[in-house]
Formats: sequence, C-alpha cells, structure tokens
Amino acid sequence: MGLKEKAMGLKEKSKNIKLVISDLDGTLTDGIYQVSEDNKVIKSFFTRDFHYIGKLLDCGIAFLILTKANDDCGVMQYKRLPYMRNDLFFIKSGASDKSSYIEQNLVNSNNMNPFDCVADDSNLTASTIIKCNPFINDNAITWDSIAYIGDADNDLASMKLAAITGCPADAEDAVKNESNFISICPGGRGAVADFIKYLLMLRDVSGKPPIA
Repeated sequence: MGLKEKAMGLKEKSKNIKLVISDLDGTLTDGIYQVSEDNKVIKSFFTRDFHYIGKLLDCGIAFLILTKANDDCGVMQYKRLPYMRNDLFFIKSGASDKSSYIEQNLVNSNNMNPFDCVADDSNLTASTIIKCNPFINDNAITWDSIAYIGDADNDLASMKLAAITGCPADAEDAVKNESNFISICPGGRGAVADFIKYLLMLRDVSGKPPIA
C-alpha cells in the first residue's frame, strides 16, 4: 500500500475513533521520577499535552490515561485538571496488563456501561458519555474505535489491536515500528499533543465535532 492509500485508510479509520488511550510514564511524562527521603514520588507533566486533551474532549472523543503505575501522581494530576469531571475523561492506574484490561472491561465487557470500570475516582458512566457525545450511538467500544499512544513494550499488545497508533520520539524501536504516527517530541514534552493534533487533522476537525 502506498503512502497516499495508507493515509486515506487512516482518515477512514479516524472517523470511527471514540476513545484515545494514553500511557502515562514515558508518554504523558518523560519517564523520570524523583523519590524523596520520605518516599514521595514526583513526576512532571507538560501543559500542552493537557491543553490538547481538552480540545479532544471538546470534539466528543473520550480520553483514558491507562497506566501500570500504582503511585498517586497521575491520579492527583487528573484531579487537579479543570475538566476532570468531564464525562469523557478517565484514568485507570494499576493496570498490569493493559490489553487484557481493555479487552475485558471495555471491548468485551458484560456491563451495560463499560466505562463504569474505568475511572479511579469518578461515578461517570457510559450513559452520560452517550448523552453528551453524539458520535457514540451505543455502548459498544471496539478496537476499531480506539486510538492508542504509548512508548514501551507493555503498550505493544494494545497497539497491535488499536485502529490508529502513535508514540513519542524516544519510544522503544519496537513501538515505533507499530506506530502510524511518531511525534517529533519526546515523552512528557508534547508527544500526546502531537498525536491528538494528528488525529484531529485526519478527521478534518478544527476544534468542533465533525458533521456526521
């Protein structure tokens, strides 16, 4: 398949995206963390990434931060954001096997509202997502409706199944090989913002939901 045909295929796939999933450490952060003498963990986040997450939510696309980490840094960042209570914004920590988590709790969930299982600190449900998101016509989340950005080997299984994939500039080589989009920015320095801009470009979106 040529580059033009591949790009056209991605544009078609982008129309089905309902959910963007992002890794945390090494993707939304630079992967570096500091540990104080009293065992507190500190991580850094980049404002631009969250600015574009907000733009994505404005377009009616859900965003899930999915991480293996069990520290509270990601959750505390999530809680402090002004759109934390947005019906489309979630975080799940402690996911040791990400693809299995997605498969069991989203793609093949037996729950009427698969998003019930996602948020660590939220009572948001799929019914509220459907209410505010005209592009989700039912509760079904499939791999064809997921875009995924990650940087390491524990993201690979999910990336092999997701419709559209991306990674930071400093991702592992195997992840780059599995990515439709490689940011010029490293993890924690705008890679997620780049990926969101790429998705919105594919959907021909400039801050407003596309016409169905």
